[in-house]
Amino acid sequence: MDIGVSGRVAIVMASSDGLGFACADTLAREGARLVVCSRGKTRIDNAKRRIEQSCGATVTAVAEDIHDADGRRRVVEAAVSEFGSVHMLIVNTPGGAPGSNFSGFGPVADYQPSEWMAAIQAKFCTALEFTKLVMPFMRAQKWGRVINLSTITAQLAVGAVISYRALTVGGSSALRGSTSRIRRSRSVGRATPPASTRRLTQVSSDVLGGFGFHVRLLQE
Repeated sequence: MDIGVSGRVAIVMASSDGLGFACADTLAREGARLVVCSRGKTRIDNAKRRIEQSCGATVTAVAEDIHDADGRRRVVEAAVSEFGSVHMLIVNTPGGAPGSNFSGFGPVADYQPSEWMAAIQAKFCTALEFTKLVMPFMRAQKWGRVINLSTITAQLAVGAVISYRALTVGGSSALRGSTSRIRRSRSVGRATPPASTRRLTQVSSDVLGGFGFHVRLLQE
């Protein structure tokens, strides 16, 4: 399968395991040059090794906290230093702030305002600030993609997942708005949740484990 990303430089946030790793692995198999990142050095180095061994891809691993402004900047600097630019940003952020008990999978009334604000900072603001860092490169080369990952849970408006859905769908809307002006100049593609993408790449079950996730990649 050719999804048109061969040779492109992609940053995949929080990609040491789970959905982030599955997406990074898929992009690598399609020929993308990767920057993977997470807070834990051992885990992200292991993810880099696994991807390189599976398909011989070119991968740079960066141990940084994506919720920290300096950490985000260093991830982008590593990508530009190694590959010269950034073409794709795969947004993969958790539902709550690091170290908090806010998962987004409980009744709305159970959470305090301070927990909501911390979660918004962790999910919305992290994604938007990371996007701002890569936009200048996408404008300059007149090509870019910002892709927001989520799960099928984000499409369910029932019971205990309403809080998670609010965070995920709201984040996708915010990303669409942040890229709307340069999208009109065709330099950046849509920021999109998985349910609305045009091309589906289903990653092998051994990568996704028991999560049942599908990784969907946008192709113009």
